[in-house]
Amino acid sequence: EKCCLTTRTETEWVELLESGNNILVAYDVSKILSAFNTPRNFKSFGKLYGDGNASGLIINALIAAT
Repeated sequence: EKCCLTTRTETEWVELLESGNNILVAYDVSKILSAFNTPRNFKSFGKLYGDGNASGLIINALIAAT
């Protein structure tokens, strides 16, 4: 797993915040440095955003609907 630091005050990717794989650091230098210096235990939540086959499923659904 990889950790992401978001240099904003909010994010749309709440799933990553909840999984512990994203940290909102805004523009706070101390938060950024702390995120780099704090050991992390990344949590695995499987594939948060699917398995990469969404386009095929959409195409099949469109074909089936015609």
